[in-house]
Amino acid sequence: MAATYGRLGYFAADADLRETLSSVHAQREELLAGSGLPLLFMAYPSFSYSFGLEYCAHNLTGASAATPFIDRLPPFDWSSEDALFTTRTPASTQQILALDAQDPEVGVGLDEMPSTLDDRLERLNWDTLGEWLTYLLLRPLEGALDLGDMRALAAAWDGDRALFVRDRKTDAIGTAWASAWDDAGAAAGVEAALWQLHGGSPIAGDEPRLGRAGDGELLWIERREERVVALKNVDEALMPSLAEAAFPSGIRPTRHMIRTRPSLAARLSRRLAGRHH
Repeated sequence: MAATYGRLGYFAADADLRETLSSVHAQREELLAGSGLPLLFMAYPSFSYSFGLEYCAHNLTGASAATPFIDRLPPFDWSSEDALFTTRTPASTQQILALDAQDPEVGVGLDEMPSTLDDRLERLNWDTLGEWLTYLLLRPLEGALDLGDMRALAAAWDGDRALFVRDRKTDAIGTAWASAWDDAGAAAGVEAALWQLHGGSPIAGDEPRLGRAGDGELLWIERREERVVALKNVDEALMPSLAEAAFPSGIRPTRHMIRTRPSLAARLSRRLAGRHH
């Protein structure tokens, strides 16, 4: 907060904040590109000192990266900045990214264990990723065939909830991540991205939602309309019930087709690989 205020105080008198905002966003990309740590560990510095500063600048002066010109006369009302940390704190990273544009967060997922599963699964904790952490989760897939722009995909985020559970029988730790998106198209993109992110592949059989991740753990990835639920490292017998509980009532299951032929991405990859031999 002090660093943000300091930089804003220094630049607030400038009529054009283009260079300042461009610089902090470039520094963010350099930080993410050069990090040797998992990107989720870069969430705070990559967000606060770029988008956080832009949000504060916009709140104080009306300027943004897209329109970097101050639209009000000084002296600026610094109490409006104080309110961002007291009485008018942002509700989500999406609100900051969108500079207060209206896109209400959707309640989604589980924060408690369904009573029908409580004898087998213990609730450990729950959390919400938000748009920025979701983007950092998906960012390693940038440039993957058939997936498109991960930043644009994450911007379709409407809400999420991650539930962390322990199997009382085996002590295995699993997760149930439910998410909501702007539309079914974005949800389908997230569904495909999650399979790739986990290095997952469907298990042979008649249940296409069930698969195994690259690390050997079981996966269940399911989409219904604009909602997606992803389970990992949960007992196979419990997955259908846990997934059902994570979806809101009234959303009917999507008919999932079992893939019998290679995907377009797989066929292109093989064709491109063949050209290099």
